[in-house]
Amino acid sequence: MGKAKGRWGKISLSDKIFMAVIITLSSIVIILSALGLFGGINIVTTNSIVMPIAGTITLLNGIKMYKKNKPTAIFQFCCSAFIILCSISVFYLKFFK
Repeated sequence: MGKAKGRWGKISLSDKIFMAVIITLSSIVIILSALGLFGGINIVTTNSIVMPIAGTITLLNGIKMYKKNKPTAIFQFCCSAFIILCSISVFYLKFFK
């Protein structure tokens, strides 16, 4: 436990905030996916919610990674943009078709 506290103290406040948000959003994705799999929520509705959250998680990871490895971060930005565009198109096709 001491090593974890020592490492956590060395992390900047912005990285701590990014990590907390990423963990929270990942937990939401897991809960919604479980509810969709076990019939608690319609799977189409679950996917409509989970896709933008996954794009946001990828975007936040890219922002966090940008300081350490720029090519990887740029790739994550591209993946995030693709996921968000896909979720917008699915939303559009679902509700306005």
